[in-house]
Amino acid sequence: MCIEKLPKGSSADKMSNIDLVDIFDPRLEEEIIETDVESYNSETDYSSTEEPVELFSEYMWMENEVEFDDEELKRLEEEELGIQCMIAMSQLLLLDEIKQVEDEQRKESVLTDIAQKSSLNPFAAEFFPADIRV
Repeated sequence: MCIEKLPKGSSADKMSNIDLVDIFDPRLEEEIIETDVESYNSETDYSSTEEPVELFSEYMWMENEVEFDDEELKRLEEEELGIQCMIAMSQLLLLDEIKQVEDEQRKESVLTDIAQKSSLNPFAAEFFPADIRV
């Protein structure tokens, strides 16, 4: 590593002679700030009669985030409860329909058993009681 010594009269030597108070003059800083504020105000037109567009209107819920979260959780719980109720109702209806079909099948099987065990002649003439005259 080689370190060279700067010759006298170089820019580094001249910088050491400058008074730091001159660099950080508070009056200059105030002028710069005032100039910046004036230029900003002149660029922005606040005198227009149009209402400002709410660019962040969709983010307004963040203002009351806790209340919003509570409402959303409540809505989701109600939605889940509704879905569970619908599933339970559909299962009950399905069970009722299955029970009805099983009852009908049982009745049909009983009727077919009776018809098979019957000793009646299906080709016999129709019976008319004696009291009824045609």
